[in-house]
Amino acid sequence: MRDVPVEARRGAILDRNGNELATSISVDSAYAFPPQVKNKREAAEKIADALGMDKEDVYKKLTQDVGFVWLKRRIDYESAQKLKALKLDGVELVEESRRFYRQESLAAHLIGFVGDDNQGLLGLESVYDRELKGIPGRIVIEKDAVGRNIPEAVHKYIPPVPGSNLVLTIDQTIQFFVERELDKIVETHHPKLAVIIVMNPKTGEILAMGSRPGFNPGNWQQYPQSVWDHNPSIGYNYEPGYNF
Repeated sequence: MRDVPVEARRGAILDRNGNELATSISVDSAYAFPPQVKNKREAAEKIADALGMDKEDVYKKLTQDVGFVWLKRRIDYESAQKLKALKLDGVELVEESRRFYRQESLAAHLIGFVGDDNQGLLGLESVYDRELKGIPGRIVIEKDAVGRNIPEAVHKYIPPVPGSNLVLTIDQTIQFFVERELDKIVETHHPKLAVIIVMNPKTGEILAMGSRPGFNPGNWQQYPQSVWDHNPSIGYNYEPGYNF
């Protein structure tokens, strides 16, 4: 038996009032069992048209000497429906998830971001990755004793277990105010770096934490590494209060 892992739905990150700051939305991924696909050339053309792929690339995938192959990960709803309507033998869809940051750049350095494999890479997404990522599922494929594909083999789908949610002490409303003031500071004084932290002095709870320059964790690859590779709010020493 060969196992192909299926990602679990990643848990949400919420503020203290239950507002979602980061969540996972369900998307479909397309895969195929090449030995079961009939008329591979014709199937490749239909799949390529449905998924917006190059038909030769799809044909190469379908002609591989393997029992399982991903066709395209995290496709949009329209493409998934087109592929489903084809009803091709050996071609299936499985539910996966994609990270979505509802407030875009809000508290970006604090929340962090995930990579293409939905693994936490920075910030709270990384620190609490084990709790957030859940337990992966599996697609089980039957093979013979030397690893060869078995015609009409048994395939079993074991669903993943979703990750836990993470509730922060952050207050989304106060965080909005912090982000607004940071933008005003940058516009007025043009600093190289600006940081604001709001704390409840009675409990030590962090109610808001922001810094500039900022970034959007949903497309962090488009920003210089120097912007996102550390959180300035916790990476520098400074005196609390005002400096005159």
